[in-house]
Amino acid sequence: MTHSTHSARVFFFLSGGWGPLVRTLPIAHRLVDLGVASSFAIGGTLGAQIRAAGYDLVALSLPEAGMAAGAASERWSPYHFLSDHNADSGRLIAHVEAYRQAISKERPAVVITDINPLAALAAKSLRIPHVTISQSLFLPFRKLQSDKWAIPSALPAINKVLAHYGVTLLESAEYLDAGDITLIPSIPEFDPTQNSPASVHYIGPILGNELVPLAAPDREIFTSGVPEVLFYPGRPRDAVGASGQALAKAGLTALSALDVTVTVSTGGYHFDVPDCLGRRIEIVPWRIISPGYKPSLILHTAGMVHV
Repeated sequence: MTHSTHSARVFFFLSGGWGPLVRTLPIAHRLVDLGVASSFAIGGTLGAQIRAAGYDLVALSLPEAGMAAGAASERWSPYHFLSDHNADSGRLIAHVEAYRQAISKERPAVVITDINPLAALAAKSLRIPHVTISQSLFLPFRKLQSDKWAIPSALPAINKVLAHYGVTLLESAEYLDAGDITLIPSIPEFDPTQNSPASVHYIGPILGNELVPLAAPDREIFTSGVPEVLFYPGRPRDAVGASGQALAKAGLTALSALDVTVTVSTGGYHFDVPDCLGRRIEIVPWRIISPGYKPSLILHTAGMVHV
């Protein structure tokens, strides 16, 4: 299947992680039926999965992030990167310029961003039609507020970039995730908003597991009749410390006392995994639930396990 022969094209710019990938691929797949091609850019190491699904990657020449070693594992939001550049926006503008050049070169009809503020800045600065896929907690119209989600304000850096390109400034950083059309792949009960404009649409949960080829589970470690456990412990470290590592150790130690086989989905991070389970453990970056893989039990923190 090739997706490069259509006259219309959409660019998807995603944040890293499995969630944005599996909720945007079904949209791209439907666009193919409508004669619209799609190209993707995604943070992290999932470019190979994009290609395996049959889509092109957007060529980006990003400068070095300049982030301290290990800092990414403690950051839950891509807005951390923006807030780091409130005092000096030069490096941030260089990143945005890389996105602008990629968009200007290929001239897609629409830019779609999924919690990628750098690409959103580029789209807004170019005044190109911009669709966002987001969650209520990233939007200015969110109903629930919590100090637990607080990070240093990224607004000064955002408006320095917009001023550099001579476009309208934003009243809050959250408006960067509000596009000409904003899609929330959820339902109001899970992702509540209030006083949102007509451009915000709930489109229900999206799941495209079957569109991403993955290696089959290692069936050699599994024994017929023995329960299978899928365990996702989260990030090894976050803002409160080595939370994921502690969960991995506690969970695997407890599972070692049971007659089970275990698949640990690391999310692409490195964990110090105890060897208490021996050959009854499979460690993979990603594992998704599918007709061919239905574990008896799922243990997870949140986010990257898709059922």
